[in-house]
Amino acid sequence: MTLFRIAALGGIALLAAGCTLEKGNYTTSPTGNPKPVAASVAPVAPSQGKLSSGPATGPHTVLGPVEVNVNKLTAFHPNPTPAMARTKLQEKAAAMRANAVVNVEITGPHVSLVSWGTVDAKGLAVRY
Repeated sequence: MTLFRIAALGGIALLAAGCTLEKGNYTTSPTGNPKPVAASVAPVAPSQGKLSSGPATGPHTVLGPVEVNVNKLTAFHPNPTPAMARTKLQEKAAAMRANAVVNVEITGPHVSLVSWGTVDAKGLAVRY
């Protein structure tokens, strides 16, 4: 029984070792993963998210990097567009409860190993 308790406590210690407490939320900032926003923060509709190619203005909270790609899987699918990439970027940022994405970069379309055409988009999810 004592060996079981020691093993259980050791497992809990290993799980907690990678987490830090920041403003009441557990984060995994040492690994660079996006930081979760408190559940009390209202969700954001993807269409309300703002995109900016410049840096954040005003007081804000950085939630983490966000990256998406839109693919043309076969020759019969529609060609991916930057507008499709922006929409997908807004959806992913809204899932993180961000109301804006700054430093947005959109590249493509280009052909990749697994797609007839790809448009990539990345940025930094923030909440004002």
